[in-house]
Amino acid sequence: TLACSKSLQSHGFTFQKLAGHDHGCCRLFGLLSRRRGRNRVVENLFGSSEIIPSMVLEVVSTGGTIASTGDSGSGVEPELSGDNLVADIPELEDIADVRTRDFSNIPSPHFSIDRMWELSQTVRKLDADPDVEGVIVTHGTDILEETAYFLDLTYGGETPVVVTGAMRNPSLQSPDGPV
Repeated sequence: TLACSKSLQSHGFTFQKLAGHDHGCCRLFGLLSRRRGRNRVVENLFGSSEIIPSMVLEVVSTGGTIASTGDSGSGVEPELSGDNLVADIPELEDIADVRTRDFSNIPSPHFSIDRMWELSQTVRKLDADPDVEGVIVTHGTDILEETAYFLDLTYGGETPVVVTGAMRNPSLQSPDGPV
């Protein structure tokens, strides 16, 4: 993370600790802060106000464990939308205007090369939107690295893209998606 942070800082990005969280998905959201003149006044952890850059992030939900809910003993299925996932991290509204896009809602082993190509095209379209400063793809962990590598080979845009997932679904105690 430190090397990634230094690399992004050289391109005008700043790291922001998100409301007491200093790990996982929150770190990724905080890392994607670039100053473009839009600011927001928020209360910091010490009770005083500070001005931080406001940004637009697009969360592209594809399914997987991070979006799955448990049932009565026969496993989990992706059922949650991008809005559901973002709602689990209410502190995000303090640093970003978060938009969501439900790309798919399938287990990641069902995520084909054709879907990867469609996802790459979706991310390219988001790159063309001058308001979007970061794209977060939520994905199942079975083939998360393959999708991230495919995006690395086919995307080529300027907007940062983060691919993230979870090993513990939201219906379990201590799910790792929101942290």
